[in-house]
Amino acid sequence: MRRNPETAINLSLPPAVEATVLVPLAQEGAVVLVNDAVVASTSAESGTRAAIVLRKPGHYRITSR
Repeated sequence: MRRNPETAINLSLPPAVEATVLVPLAQEGAVVLVNDAVVASTSAESGTRAAIVLRKPGHYRITSR
């Protein structure tokens, strides 16, 4: 995923697995959405990416805007 607001990360997480995902931000100050809901994130890679943690099994669509 590059800095393109039209791009999404699609991820399926199996049971008993936790994932930290570094999401490229569409622009400075962008928020991260998981399945169309804004989620908490921490700044990563000098603010060009945001880190989120997924702890439950399921299918996730991750975007930034």
